[in-house]
Amino acid sequence: MHTVMTAAPVASPAPAAPRGLNPGPVPRRLLVALLWLYSTAGPIAEALTTNRAFYTEGEAVVAAPPVALTYSLVGIGVPLLALAIAGVALLFTRVSLLAVTVVTLPSAVLLVSQFLFERGLVVSILVPAVVGLLVVATGIRLSDLVVLGYLGGLVAVVSLVGTVVAPQNVFMSAGLAQVEKSITGAPLLAGIFSHSNILGMFLAMSLPFAFLVKRWVIQFAIVSAIGAALVLTSSRTALSGAVVVLAVVVVGWLLPRAPWRVLCTAGFAVAVVALFRIPFGETDPSAYTYRGGIWMFNIERWHENELFGLGATWYTDHYAELRRYLSSAASHAHNEALTLLVQGGVVLVAAVAVVVTLAFVGAARQTRRSRGIAAMSFVLGFLVISFTETTFPILKYGPTSAVSLVPLLVLAVDACRRAASPSPLAPPALDGDPAAPRWRPWAR
Repeated sequence: MHTVMTAAPVASPAPAAPRGLNPGPVPRRLLVALLWLYSTAGPIAEALTTNRAFYTEGEAVVAAPPVALTYSLVGIGVPLLALAIAGVALLFTRVSLLAVTVVTLPSAVLLVSQFLFERGLVVSILVPAVVGLLVVATGIRLSDLVVLGYLGGLVAVVSLVGTVVAPQNVFMSAGLAQVEKSITGAPLLAGIFSHSNILGMFLAMSLPFAFLVKRWVIQFAIVSAIGAALVLTSSRTALSGAVVVLAVVVVGWLLPRAPWRVLCTAGFAVAVVALFRIPFGETDPSAYTYRGGIWMFNIERWHENELFGLGATWYTDHYAELRRYLSSAASHAHNEALTLLVQGGVVLVAAVAVVVTLAFVGAARQTRRSRGIAAMSFVLGFLVISFTETTFPILKYGPTSAVSLVPLLVLAVDACRRAASPSPLAPPALDGDPAAPRWRPWAR
């Protein structure tokens, strides 16, 4: 008698629920919006109350009472609120020690540098670390950064509408010889910010997250508005970054995942080399719209203390000297790597390099096609913009930090989460997606 015995399949144990707080997408996206507001509340108030028709770069002006009040309330209130939320979340949530170390390391290095120079505590140094702890503790994810795409589109639309209804509030029409710099012949569009380059960087680094929007009609509208506003800024740095973003997006949709990742890895390596090679290889003071002279001056100063730099507040402490010998635009090195070298030396650059490298890894390991493309286009666009501008101030949380520092931290933390995955073939399920093995096709 032949008997076929069949064993019932053994059910796999259900994955354990995450310990502690697990906020849904709505609370997480509200936090992203809060961090965005922290960057923009002051500039928005300034734009609404300031006639920019006679703006001159570097000229000290007395802020209007509503602007001063906004800066004070937001500058104090948002960090305290973020610290409180992060503190409560950390009490009840198991977090990665690696992620906590990564997001707090740059601020810690800069703080140590301050004490080495006996300049005392500057509280704003800690703000990026607080933002990083908030990202880690509340689990803000790449998909939540779609908020930055929507808000970037909103800023672009408001700026474009302002050119018709309130040009005196959104254009810079004096002090910068705009006709010579403008690529359209029109005054430079600054929008809600004090300078057209800031608006340009803000829009260019918001652009990648427009591609997280699911409805293609809305996505197309946002990208079109950002593109139009970018052209009116005449910011060549921002336009270069936007071109790289669009190129990565197009190539990402045309190529299979494997060759696309190889190409992006090569692009990342080239961009990192260029980030250092461009300022250190320049000998013409008038190159890159007189950035050459700023780079040469900053490199000379950095050589005074290559390991630990000159301190976080060196630029603000010496601004009068910098403006007298260089220009009013010399309040930073106009290159992210060189600014970091002057402020915190090789040690600070190494700390930030860890964050940027992990952000690249986090972008490369996305399992969804649209998210991977958006993340990678941001990382490469960010690096290209960093060639000739300081994309975020590590000393504080500035007007572009929401679209530069926050995405870097989110992607770096995501890489740390995936590194802690129990199986290399099954990355942890994030953003509500089922865990996908590495051989799975480049899924949409």
